[in-house]
Amino acid sequence: MSSSPPSSGCIPACTEPSSARWWRGTRCSIAGGVAPRAIRSCSWPTPTSCPSSSRNGRTARSTPTWSAKVTTPRSTRAARSTTRVRSWRSSRRWRRSPRRDSCRRTTCTWRSDTTRRPPEAVRAAIVAALAGRSIRPALVLDEGGAVVEGAVPGVSAPTAMVGVAERGVMTVQLTAREAGGHASTPPALPATVRLARAIEKLHRRPFPRRLSPPVRAMLATVAPHASEPYRWIFGNLAVTAPAVAAALSAGGPELNAIVRTTAVATELSGAPSENVLATAARASVNVRLLTGDTVDAAVDHIRRAIGDPEIAVEVRHASEPSPVSPWRGEAWRRIATAVRDVLGPDVITTPYLQLGASDSRWFTEISDHVYRFTPFSISRAERDALHANDERIRVGSWLRGIEVYRALLRAS
Repeated sequence: MSSSPPSSGCIPACTEPSSARWWRGTRCSIAGGVAPRAIRSCSWPTPTSCPSSSRNGRTARSTPTWSAKVTTPRSTRAARSTTRVRSWRSSRRWRRSPRRDSCRRTTCTWRSDTTRRPPEAVRAAIVAALAGRSIRPALVLDEGGAVVEGAVPGVSAPTAMVGVAERGVMTVQLTAREAGGHASTPPALPATVRLARAIEKLHRRPFPRRLSPPVRAMLATVAPHASEPYRWIFGNLAVTAPAVAAALSAGGPELNAIVRTTAVATELSGAPSENVLATAARASVNVRLLTGDTVDAAVDHIRRAIGDPEIAVEVRHASEPSPVSPWRGEAWRRIATAVRDVLGPDVITTPYLQLGASDSRWFTEISDHVYRFTPFSISRAERDALHANDERIRVGSWLRGIEVYRALLRAS
């Protein structure tokens, strides 16, 4: 074995950083615990064959046949002091324990939401400290959109979806009450039935659909790269906006979520025992507010949709949609330049409406340029696995994303 990368053209999982060398944009590091650890040395067997690669360094679907044995310095060794990178295939169930992070030859997996996050009070304190010092960041970059293909109908080129805004978040509790009693003598309309009917009514009366400014900007940006008839449709939204909104809402959960406020019942509770009538049946409804909608307007819609004064509607917590950051100017140019320089000129950088909530919403109080972008190439299967079994990312995509961050920091 040799301490240098193979010369046969294969892209290795890591290179040797002891001499601070970079090889083909990769660095010798591997995830151990919740954060990458420094690598002291790498050893390379002679590969029997090499994986094919595609344009701009995007990894092809073929599986490499080489592996790298990686060791960490003795002072940082833990239970996983020696890691052998192997092939990885997705499954409906976790192929490895989701209790720990791990990296294999082609894929890294994470523990999803089991990773602890700081409380909101800490984020608020950070923003307050910066504001107290009159510090206004020129650019805030948080998690968000990724580099995807096929996200917009008619657009086949890889697209860097940079979130310029995010939807608001609200939790509404629906409660139906009754006197209770024994389940052997149920009333004509138990609280659980009344609550179930309310949930169904809300599901059958969705919020109205429309194209918000971030979505209009996204469609206008990708229009020149779209195939016909999408190029004409996206380029003439003044005429086609209602039809486009209707088509997007029918195009699947992700596209539906960018054109309307969504509401879905997530948590249900009732009686404490199976033979007891519930005195209070409750449902938590998770609401994501489209840019331009408000908390008060959403609550009014929910009450009208349910149409039952016996159902109590209570807002447990809520935040309005974020302000919209500009998709022109110096801050935006730096992001677009970093994407182009690292991922290639064929990648389209476009504004995007962030569907989920991120910590960046706290920083909109002190910065006008808050963006949500994770510069990793994510496939459809990897997007479907977010917060689910086998949440993962390809190693090559991860390393190229790191290069985008480095390019952005250097430009700043």
